[in-house]
Amino acid sequence: MTKKSFYLYILVLFINSQLVFAQSNSDDFSYITETPGELIVRLNLGASGEQLEKLSRQLGALSVFPVFPANTLGGQHPRLRRIYLIRFPKGRELETLRRRYERHRAIEAVEMNRLSQPCAETAPNDPNYTEQWNLTVLNMLQAWDIEQGKPQVTVAVVDSGIATRHPEFRSQLWKNVDEIPGNGVDDDGNGYIDDKSGWDFSDAPTLPGSGDWTVRDNDPEDET
Repeated sequence: MTKKSFYLYILVLFINSQLVFAQSNSDDFSYITETPGELIVRLNLGASGEQLEKLSRQLGALSVFPVFPANTLGGQHPRLRRIYLIRFPKGRELETLRRRYERHRAIEAVEMNRLSQPCAETAPNDPNYTEQWNLTVLNMLQAWDIEQGKPQVTVAVVDSGIATRHPEFRSQLWKNVDEIPGNGVDDDGNGYIDDKSGWDFSDAPTLPGSGDWTVRDNDPEDET
């Protein structure tokens, strides 16, 4: 994976706020527009993480950490390394907190950790298409009418997980040829260990339901 492709990959994930949620029989995310209790902050040039930590603790934050770890390519990028995720107890008034951060001299920008859903009429010939409720919710018919993809293009999908052994996916998924799986070593030096099948960048344990959005790891499968 080239450096340029990696930056594009993480930027797509970050810009889309890490997650796309859809309504199922057991979990309804249709009323959620942002991750409960979370803010995304970018520091000004010259501001320090210590300043942000102090302010956040004063405001009652539970945790403050960079979105891109320092040992990754994203964490070394001059803009991406200044982006932090701040987590507060659920129920806190985020708009009030956002304005507090916005007024601080160390802060360049602050936003809610919003949940984005892509806009979504080319019907696929898959006989099980009608059973895949998530494609309808994601408005994929409209998306496919614009572009159906090319084999030479690697696409980053923002979702809670993927069934890597599914017959439709298992031969289509990108593989990191520079990484040796299962050896506990960051072979390609990109800051992520054993990311043979990519990396799960999502981390939002305050959301309801269950899924692979609660832990950042090298397994793109859903947890449940």
